[in-house]
Amino acid sequence: MYSIKKLLKSKIFKRRKFIIVLTLLIFLGFIIRWTQPGFNQSGTIKIWDRNNILLYESAGEVGKKMPISYNDLPASLINAVVASEDITFWTNPGVDFRAIVRSLFINLQERRIVSGASTITQQLARASVISPQQLPSRSITRKIREILIALRINLLYSKKDILTKYFNLMYFGNLSYGVQSASLTYFDKDVSKLSLAESAFLVGLLSSPDRRNPFTNLHEAKEKQLHVLDLMVKDEFISKEKATDAKFEELALAKNKTNIKAPHFVQYILQEIEVLGIKDDSGINVYTTLDYPTFTLSEGITKLWVDRLKDQHDLSNASLVLIKNDTGEIIDMLGGIDYFDATHAGQVNMSTALRQPGSALKPVTYAASFMQGYTPATLIYDVKKVYKTKKGEGFTPNNYDGRFHGLVLAREALASSYNEPAVEMLDRTGIDNFLKIARELGISSFTEEHRYDLSLTLGGGEVKLLELTNLYASFARGGEYKAPYSIRQIVTDSDTIIYQHQERQGVSVLGQTSKQVAYLLSDILSDQKARIPGFGEKNPLVLSHPAAVKTGTTTDWHDNWTVGYTPGYTVGVWVGNNDNHPMREITGVVGAAPIWNQFFEEFLKGKPKEQFYRPERIKEVEICAVSGMLPDVLCPEKMSELFIIGTEPKEVSNLHNKILTDKRNGLLADDSCPKNFVEEKVLIDYPSEVFTWAIQNNEEVIPRQFSELCSGKQQFSDNTYLEITYPKEKTVFEKAPLLVSNESIVFEVSVSPSIIKVLWYVDGKLLRESTNFPFSVSWKPDAGKHNVTAYGVTKSNEKIKSEQLDFSVVEFKDDSIY
Repeated sequence: MYSIKKLLKSKIFKRRKFIIVLTLLIFLGFIIRWTQPGFNQSGTIKIWDRNNILLYESAGEVGKKMPISYNDLPASLINAVVASEDITFWTNPGVDFRAIVRSLFINLQERRIVSGASTITQQLARASVISPQQLPSRSITRKIREILIALRINLLYSKKDILTKYFNLMYFGNLSYGVQSASLTYFDKDVSKLSLAESAFLVGLLSSPDRRNPFTNLHEAKEKQLHVLDLMVKDEFISKEKATDAKFEELALAKNKTNIKAPHFVQYILQEIEVLGIKDDSGINVYTTLDYPTFTLSEGITKLWVDRLKDQHDLSNASLVLIKNDTGEIIDMLGGIDYFDATHAGQVNMSTALRQPGSALKPVTYAASFMQGYTPATLIYDVKKVYKTKKGEGFTPNNYDGRFHGLVLAREALASSYNEPAVEMLDRTGIDNFLKIARELGISSFTEEHRYDLSLTLGGGEVKLLELTNLYASFARGGEYKAPYSIRQIVTDSDTIIYQHQERQGVSVLGQTSKQVAYLLSDILSDQKARIPGFGEKNPLVLSHPAAVKTGTTTDWHDNWTVGYTPGYTVGVWVGNNDNHPMREITGVVGAAPIWNQFFEEFLKGKPKEQFYRPERIKEVEICAVSGMLPDVLCPEKMSELFIIGTEPKEVSNLHNKILTDKRNGLLADDSCPKNFVEEKVLIDYPSEVFTWAIQNNEEVIPRQFSELCSGKQQFSDNTYLEITYPKEKTVFEKAPLLVSNESIVFEVSVSPSIIKVLWYVDGKLLRESTNFPFSVSWKPDAGKHNVTAYGVTKSNEKIKSEQLDFSVVEFKDDSIY
């Protein structure tokens, strides 16, 4: 058996000893490396446009660029940060272990991390060494590393040096790294000249610089400043009197002077870099899709039109997006007209903000209908109708122009942006189909099915301009979705490619006839003739290039839109106010459309004119322009229409009838009438659903009686009847004007020819006696539950009573868009 001496001298023991020592050395080296403070490691992020124009370079290690010494720091700033961030700073070893224990206890109680207990030195460790992409992570490993680095920093540097490095490195928002940069950004003064109020204000930004951005959220930034001053009083750095004076000191914020081009786009790119998880600290170059000359063009035109419209229509901002259709590249993103406008929350990127789109989503409704076999020639009754909401309440859409249009084909209904036909088509095709198509075309915000009703097609949801613009670009691609992108390539300063955009095939989302459905939409939205009834002959929706376009306007003028495309490019424009307060009587065709038109025309200069590609399986058929069916000999107006093969009409129109009338009274004439009084006419035989509309709009209808002047001929046999056709039972009305000037409820009735007058009773009291067909009357609504009854009187003075109908009127709630 070996003795102890022999064991110690053995080769096996020596080898194990060597391995243990080596392992300890490697571990120690790792710990030293892992906890090495690295104040000079960060490179800059450089963002370039597609022409290699520099849009922005991040501040990187601002302490080097704008160095300050400890003597430059005012006592008020030092005391404010100590009171607010680390009251034990001057005595702790870089870590406050009692605070850590207390924080751990609180977190265990709450079962989540609510308290971090980070000292100033720990915050310095986190900002100087740990990658910014790791900051949102609250892992135990990161916290341990942070503590070890802080302990080492405290051993290597004096407290004054630590404070100096801290103030040179920390982020204060608005691209300001370091307190000197922050002082110049917010107050346009050197840090040494900061007052107590200003010092407390800057320190208050440290914990959440983006949320408390003074240019967009001054109220919260000011609240935090007051809290910092209270802490300074509590810890006896200042007196209550000094704190009170500081609280009431008026802060003179400077206009932001950050050197940045296309700032909303740059902020969008910085967010995209985070999403990609890029973690290279040595400096990167981000090559984007933006064309800066195009951006300056859109910026100038948009500012011009906002200046023209702002006083008359009370608007303050506009946003624009330009997408290259075949690739999905974001060529232009104007998030607002002035990024540095604190008064109007200018830093909000309105191209990615959620807003209600008004009628701009109607093409999705018609896409769903074409996928189900409906066509541009589908006949729709544009008359007053009551639809049931999910709550069982009555919903009556109105058209923007305050009128209904009777018999309309789907082509005119979409091109002229009629509301009632769009709701009718959504009711036929289904909300679920609408949502499915919208989501597959890139609308990410439609996530709460229970919220959506038939008003969805009129803007009863929220979308982002960027996503809406790309949705229209999908129509230009033949119904293919491609995600829009903004970053082409990311390269390190040492020329290593760390990200390269990969071109992807588009995904067809409009069914087996995707290309055909998209082409029909493009053809309708570029049809100026079909657009005239809704927008007139002169409107800013016509370009010198073939272009499909749609507008949108929301309830009470909160937002208006114009989105349109050529085969090559799509442009979307939003106009409104960032704080969502309503504009004054301005529609998409007045607000957004002029910007869309002027920008697109300028952008397209010198580019070849392209026609929309007509895919196979599209057939052109002559139809009757009124009925949408094959024309018969009586059809007075014919037109050519496009159909997906298999959906073209098979039946001949029977909407028109040839009749003989008595010139003396306009009633029907038979063979006994003298020929000199007989007139032959071709009239529309209006369906019963449209008959009342025709009468109300002075359309000539086929008489329902023979002329008594013709050999004493009597009227048609008459089984006397009377029925209230509007409102329907249990209808709920909202007491408020909509986009149309229509604050009254119109009662309507269907009667037999023998009835010559109708008496209307509301809540048992006589409202009015009507002696003119169709015997409709209007009533000013009062909130509450009501009933209506009609009494008809015949020629023989016979009386007939309708059934009593119950309805109710409620105060208006602005929870849907018409």
